[in-house]
Formats: sequence, structure tokens, C-alpha cells
Amino acid sequence: MQLSKKMTSLSKDRVALLDSDIICYRVGFASEDVSEHFALARVTELVQDVVFVQLECKEYKAYITGKGNFRNEIAKTVPYKGNRKDMKKPQHYDALRSHMVKRLGAVVVDGQEADDEVAIRMTKEPDQ
Repeated sequence: MQLSKKMTSLSKDRVALLDSDIICYRVGFASEDVSEHFALARVTELVQDVVFVQLECKEYKAYITGKGNFRNEIAKTVPYKGNRKDMKKPQHYDALRSHMVKRLGAVVVDGQEADDEVAIRMTKEPDQ
């Protein structure tokens, strides 16, 4: 995705907030035919490219979904994401998640999804 200079010049002192779940799925499905080592390198490269090159941010905060989800409790007519229960995970999914946490500093958030945490942070930290 190409960003305009006007957009990127505004972000030099900002922190990028990342939903690590989508990164794991994107890289995972794109890495079905490569080794785990290569898939992990792709994750690192994608994060660095998006944060430092495309967005021109100096740092980032990454979040990844942990255990539990409040949406499961409030879904009354059909199970939350019930249509996805039989969908397969990418080849290196667990390794990619672990890499995001251990090597790239993703914070595990329990009780909600990573994108919920990003949205909450955006409202609490408006300069991000």
C-alpha cells in the first residue's frame, strides 16, 4: 500500500499500533510452502517494513489475542465467529504467534481480541 508523503510525514514521532493476529494469518497463509524459519523472517520483515518504512514511525506496540473473549458471552443468537470453527489455521501459526510475543514484543491481551485492544489504545492515546 502506497501512502502519501503528507500522511507519512505526520507519523515520524508517533507509535504504530499493530494487530498481530492479522499479521500471523497473513504471513502464515502466505508461507504454507516454506520453512518455519523463513516464515518467522517474513513476519519480522513485514513488521519492520510497515512500521519503519511505510508509516515512518520510530516505534510500535503490538497486541495479540490471548484467552477468552467478552464477545462469546454477549453473542446470544449465534456463537461469535461460529462460522469459523472449522477453518484451518496457517501452517506455522503457533510459531508465528510465539515469535510475535518473544522476539517482536507483542503483548498478549486476554478477554478480547487484539483489534479491540488497538481500538481502545487509539481512543486513550490519540496522538498514536
